[in-house]
Amino acid sequence: MASSSGPSQSAMPPPSRRGGRSALYAVIAVLVVVVLVLAVLYVTKPTAPSKTTTSSVAVVNMPVYSAVYPGVLNLSKEFMNANPGIKVTLTSYSYDDLQTQEFDAIATHSSQWSVFMWDCIWAGTMATATYRWNVLEADYPSVWAQYSHVDSPNNTFPLQQEAYDTTPSGQTFGLVWNANVQTLFYNASLFSNATIQNEFKTMFGFPLPNPVDGMNLTVFQDVANFFTKSYNSNSPTQYGVALMNRGHDIFYEFLNFFAPFRMSPQGIAEYGQPPYSYFTYFGSVNGTVVPAVNGTIGVQALEYYGNISKDAPAPVTTGYGEAQSYFTSGTTAMLLGWGLQGIPIISQIGMKNFGIAPVPGGWPDDGVWSIGVNQYAANPEAAWKWVLFLTSPSSEEYLWNTTSSVPGNVTAANSLVSAYPWLQIVLNSLEGHGTGIYGAAHRPTIPQLLQLEYGMTEYFDEYLTGTISAQTAISDLVVSWDTALAG
Repeated sequence: MASSSGPSQSAMPPPSRRGGRSALYAVIAVLVVVVLVLAVLYVTKPTAPSKTTTSSVAVVNMPVYSAVYPGVLNLSKEFMNANPGIKVTLTSYSYDDLQTQEFDAIATHSSQWSVFMWDCIWAGTMATATYRWNVLEADYPSVWAQYSHVDSPNNTFPLQQEAYDTTPSGQTFGLVWNANVQTLFYNASLFSNATIQNEFKTMFGFPLPNPVDGMNLTVFQDVANFFTKSYNSNSPTQYGVALMNRGHDIFYEFLNFFAPFRMSPQGIAEYGQPPYSYFTYFGSVNGTVVPAVNGTIGVQALEYYGNISKDAPAPVTTGYGEAQSYFTSGTTAMLLGWGLQGIPIISQIGMKNFGIAPVPGGWPDDGVWSIGVNQYAANPEAAWKWVLFLTSPSSEEYLWNTTSSVPGNVTAANSLVSAYPWLQIVLNSLEGHGTGIYGAAHRPTIPQLLQLEYGMTEYFDEYLTGTISAQTAISDLVVSWDTALAG
């Protein structure tokens, strides 16, 4: 029966060849459209975050003072082998270039450097740009747990840690890494020579001192005179003592001679205890911080500095390296230098001729290097782990053996004394007089430090070369320092 909806299948005409091809094309077209639609849907469909088997590496960048770069480079390889997720990149700089790099980064809040290392006199600036220790401890407890038993602010030399790596409010922002201090090196063979001892006693009326027992400034002047040919034609050396008194060096060398005046009863009566952050060069009068070099004690100290400089070769033009060379070559009988110079000096003159003693006057200038984490570091956890590794006892002992850097870590420093007994003089000097922060002489850590240095270099150069008097040099210096503090 015919369907009312149309012809039956049997009634439909057979498809022609042309009609079949059209149908096939239609099917293909539909399939193409479907594929395109699916492709669009696949591309636009939200996807879950891709999973990758490649682990990220935390990069830690650090500028390094060239004197310790080789040792730090080797330590970085050891550190990266133990911590494959951290890559440490080091760049070596001279002293001046290191300061420029770090100060520029601080001024621009740059994350270029993950870790800073600094001379103590830069501490005031570094305090504005580094992580506080308590923050790092709280944020990364697993890192702290790994190192806290051997490496902490409590295991560094306390006077230097408080002076150079702690804010006035008591917050730690770095660790003492190299605990240096001024000491007196002397030619032991000369001081033990019986003929020389007799000549000295004949000339001065008292025995030639054993420098290890300490000398006051008056006796030190006598000894320096004795070993200077212009004073004593029979002197075995041309000059008595080598001093570092060129440019920046004057700022720390003079402090050795000023501090005994500053910390004397007269100095304390006039200026009180040194104010925190300003330290030995400053005092307080009626609650106001003022330069303590002003007045009688400053002039007396500078005149002494001028007199002792007459017993030294090339005043104003002798720096760190030249002073050491004058001593090791036999030009001078003594050297007022840094404790870390002991190893290279021994290598040049031998233990028979080597002697080391406390700084005359008993108030040595300390000069530590410290290390901390840039508060803008991209990877602070990795940076802090690297800092803690560098300041651990084993790392600091390695740096002593490779660069003669005196460890800031007390455990590491004490462990070296049995092999290097003379190092005890350095460690004792770092401990000061046992009266807390005021038991040692410290340079200022205020941000105006560089301006203070420039002023002293300018006016003391003029005094040491005979251009102006001590009184004029001190007066001009005080004016320049007051200007710097006023901002």
